[in-house]
Amino acid sequence: MDRTFQVVLVLVAIVLVVIAGVLVARLAYKPAPLAPEKVAEKGAGTSEPPAQPPLKPIPSEGAQPEPPVKPPEKVEKPATPPEPVPGQPGTALKGDLNGDGKVSGRDLAAVGKYLGKKPGEDGAPEAADLNKDGIIDEKDLQVLRDIILHR
Repeated sequence: MDRTFQVVLVLVAIVLVVIAGVLVARLAYKPAPLAPEKVAEKGAGTSEPPAQPPLKPIPSEGAQPEPPVKPPEKVEKPATPPEPVPGQPGTALKGDLNGDGKVSGRDLAAVGKYLGKKPGEDGAPEAADLNKDGIIDEKDLQVLRDIILHR
C-alpha cells in the first residue's frame, strides 16, 4: 500500500471512532425530570392553565398615584476577550486548530491537511504538531483523537 492510502485509512478510522463516541454519548444522555414546581407552572396533568399573577387594584379617585418605577441603571459590559488565534500557545485549547473554542472533527481534518509537513512549512501551524516531534503525522492524529474522545 502506498502512503497516501494508509493516511486515508487512518483518517477514516479516526473519524469512525469519533462518530461512534458521539453516538454513544447521545444514546447515554437522559434529560433530568422537571422539578415539581416546574410541572405545576406548566399546568401539566391538568386542564387548567398555569396560575396568573394577581392583578393590581385600580386606584380610587383622590388616591395618591404610585411613584414611577426607575429603569435599571445601565451596567457597562467588560471588554470581550480577544478571539483565540490558532497555533499560538496559550490562546487556544490544545488540538483546537481552527480556533472555534472546541476540539472536534474539523480539527482532525485540519491536521490531516498538513500530514507529512513540518510546522511552519506551507502554512502548517505549530499547533498541528500535537506531540511536538517536529513533523505532523499519524501520531498527531492519534493524540487529537484521544483529546476528542476524553473531553
